[in-house]
Amino acid sequence: MLKNIILYIIIMFLFNIQNSYSELSTFKEDNKRLKLLLEESFTEEIGDVISFDENRGKSLFLPIVAVVTLDSKIPNTIKKVIFINSEGQIINEFSLSEKEEIAGVQISKDSKYMLIETRGDKEFFANYGFYTREGEKIWYKKDIVDAELSRTGEVYILFNDMIYFLDKRGKEITRYSVEKKKEKVGSFSAFSENGKYCIVEYICDDGTKAILFEDNRKILWKKGFVKEVIHDTTISNNGSVSFVARRGGEYFIYTLDKRGKVIWEKENNYSSVYEIITNLIVSPKCDLLFARDQRNTLHIIDNLTGAEITKRKFRDSMCISSTSSDGEIVSLILGGKKLLLLKKGEEIVQYISDRVNIGKISNDGKMLFIGEGNKLKVYEVK
Repeated sequence: MLKNIILYIIIMFLFNIQNSYSELSTFKEDNKRLKLLLEESFTEEIGDVISFDENRGKSLFLPIVAVVTLDSKIPNTIKKVIFINSEGQIINEFSLSEKEEIAGVQISKDSKYMLIETRGDKEFFANYGFYTREGEKIWYKKDIVDAELSRTGEVYILFNDMIYFLDKRGKEITRYSVEKKKEKVGSFSAFSENGKYCIVEYICDDGTKAILFEDNRKILWKKGFVKEVIHDTTISNNGSVSFVARRGGEYFIYTLDKRGKVIWEKENNYSSVYEIITNLIVSPKCDLLFARDQRNTLHIIDNLTGAEITKRKFRDSMCISSTSSDGEIVSLILGGKKLLLLKKGEEIVQYISDRVNIGKISNDGKMLFIGEGNKLKVYEVK
C-alpha cells in the first residue's frame, strides 16, 4: 500500500512538472508576439491605464499613456494621475490635496483634458472638476449625480432634475429637463468611442429612463423601462446600444439601433448559455458583442443579428477587459494572474505573472498595457 502511495506521488510530481513545462513553453512561444517597449514602477498600486493612440509617434512632449495610481491609505481612492511619453519619461503628474478624495478620473482621447470626480458632502452626489493635463482648473461643480467626458473634451452632466452638455471651457451647449430622481439611486452614462453619441440612464418615480443623444444636442430616442432593470449598457460608434435587462427572474440581451428600434433580443434564463450576463462590451465598430456569464464563459455575438459566433469556457474567474476598435482583438484577465489576447476568437497571446490586475489593448490593436500591482509594462503586439 505504501509503495502504491509513493508511486502515485512520483507520477503526479512528474505530471505537474510536465504541465508546468508545457504552460511555460506556451507562454514563451506566445510571448514572441510581444515586444517590450517600456517598463515603469510606481510607489502606489496601479488602478487603471488609459492609452492615447492619437499621440503615438508624434512628440516626446505628448503622453502615450496615463497611469492612475491608488491611495494605499484610503480604500477606493485615487492618489495620482501620471502621464508618460514613449520613452517612459513622466511629462505631467496630477494630484489634489489630501483633503480631497479622488473617486474617479476620465481623460479625453487627445490627452488634453481631465474630468476629476471627488467625494461630495451629500450621499450619492459627487463634485467634479475639469482640468487641463497640466493641472489648470477650468471649472468646478458640486452636487452632481453623474458626469461623462467625451473623447474631445465635451462633458455631459446630470443634476437631480436637469441634463447639461458643456464645451471644453465649461460653456453650456444645451440643457434638458428630466423627471426628478428618487433619492439613493444610481445612474449611468457613456459616450461612444468617437464621441458622436451619448447614452444616459437614470431612475425616476416610474422606473428607469434611457435617452440617446447625438452630437450633444439632439435626442434620437427616449425610452422608459417600468418593469425591467437594465445594466451593463454599452454603445458603439454608429449609435447602437446594447444592454442586459432583467424582468423578475428572467434576463434578456437587447441591441437597439440609433432610432431606438430593437435589432435583436435574446432571452437568457437560467437554462440558457447566456446564464446571467454580468460583463458586456461592444466593439466600437459595432459588429461584435463580447459577453461573460457567471460560469466564466465568453460569448462572442454577431451584434447585427444576435447570432452567437463562438463561446469559450474558462476554469478561472474571467473578466473582459478591452477590445480594439475593429473588435478583432479582445483582452481577458483570468484569475488575476493571466492575460489572454484573442483575435477573432483564437488565442494569440498568453501572458502569465504573479499578478495581473490591468490588461488593455489599444484601440488600433498594436499596443498592450499590463499592470502588475505597482508595475506598468507596455508591449508592442506583433
